[in-house]
Amino acid sequence: MDETNTQLVYNVPPVQNSPPPPVVPPSPGNAPVMPPPAGRNKFKILGLVTAVIVVLGGGGYFAYAQFFNSPERAWKQSVVNQEQLKSGHYQMELSYTDSLGELAEDGENVPALFADAKFTVGLAGQGDFVIPEGKKEADITLLGSLALKAGPMDISYKGELKKIGDNVFFKISDIPVLTQTLPPPYQSTEWIKISTSEAQQTPKDEAKIKKLEELADRFDTSMPETAVGAEEIDGVSTWHYQATLDKSKLKEIFREALTILQQDEPGLNAALGTLTADIEPLIDKIDTKQFGFWVGKKDKQLHQTVIELEFPSFLGPALMSARAKSRNAKRIADIRQMQTALELFYDGNGRYPVAENGFPKAADGGQFKFSSIMPALPNAPKPPDGGCSEQDNYYWYEQTDRGASYKLRFCLGGETGELPGGKQEAGPGGIITLEPLTAPNVPLQKTQNASIYFKYKISGHNNPITIEEPAGAVDIKTIMGASFGQSVLGTFLGM
Repeated sequence: MDETNTQLVYNVPPVQNSPPPPVVPPSPGNAPVMPPPAGRNKFKILGLVTAVIVVLGGGGYFAYAQFFNSPERAWKQSVVNQEQLKSGHYQMELSYTDSLGELAEDGENVPALFADAKFTVGLAGQGDFVIPEGKKEADITLLGSLALKAGPMDISYKGELKKIGDNVFFKISDIPVLTQTLPPPYQSTEWIKISTSEAQQTPKDEAKIKKLEELADRFDTSMPETAVGAEEIDGVSTWHYQATLDKSKLKEIFREALTILQQDEPGLNAALGTLTADIEPLIDKIDTKQFGFWVGKKDKQLHQTVIELEFPSFLGPALMSARAKSRNAKRIADIRQMQTALELFYDGNGRYPVAENGFPKAADGGQFKFSSIMPALPNAPKPPDGGCSEQDNYYWYEQTDRGASYKLRFCLGGETGELPGGKQEAGPGGIITLEPLTAPNVPLQKTQNASIYFKYKISGHNNPITIEEPAGAVDIKTIMGASFGQSVLGTFLGM
């Protein structure tokens, strides 16, 4: 052991087991004044700085959490990011379900195709998209399926397509019914190419498209109504937002869109005007089940959109409208036939027949009995349409002026030919409208028995993506030149 260590050991006093000396508190008058230990002020300053750092750090984190990473800021940034999105991978689901159950309840004969009162169309798919440098439109790939279910019918198709620039490529090798219609040299064709650049658009059409695009840009992109919480979507922590459907704004945009479409198209005015009258009441009936958006907390990118709406049937009123028109046409045909028979009776008897239970009496007349002119009397088709009641729906005949005239009343559920809907009266001079119809031609169904479900997911935001043309694709014009114009595929593609 060297000398230094020996000295240190030596200077350490031995531990004694004697009791400690008593502690005598100093009096105020003789308390010693002790100088502060060296470095105490430095410790105070260091502690103060540490406290400030902790407070500022905690406050900074709180500010980040409450402001920079708040749901409101995340949504606003996602809108900007969505506009700047250049590429990604998408998945989508879209389905429309309709029910004809209420038609059966109202006395309609539902076609056998809809025996279970359900009709469903579904579209599902996924693919990539990328907006090439200097371009406005994206190149896309789609691998999808289409399913149609209606009563006993259940049909599904799978397909693949690519859109690159002005060309669309369809993979037809997966659809044998189409490839079999090709001329022999092309029956092994896997892909066909269709150019969209050759579609001719007039300046008028281009102006309408531009106005419709500007109208679409006016959709509100402000904060949804509610941020309902945080959720994980495919492993990504997101904010979940819930929005509501602005029905008044939707109707406003719908009306403006129709106004744009009607410009310089007089033939469309009547049809689109009827469409407005039918669609706007339907918009009021929409019930929003889901209207949600999911935005990543970190990347501030939109990851998922889900929209689910319920509303009165589209298919039901469309079918009702077609059948109502058919019934109204039959009512007019029946009345015209009875008018002809009544005039023949008048020519043979010098008067119109007496009435019996609301019809011309079959046995009335001498040599020219009414039954010999019209052996079977028609009944009005059921159910009544429009605002016509059950009672109004009957044909009702009366002899007037002691046989010099007659009245034959009936009711039309909607405009038919030159006659408006409503209560009508036929006589020797023709048909007059007694009371115009005030109710809609085809009333909306009472229950919410149709729905739309839409789900859209995006991942791989702005990842590098390359979409290449499929090898060996055959231009549709080449096939068309091989006497293919009247084939199934030509009709299918609208060529």
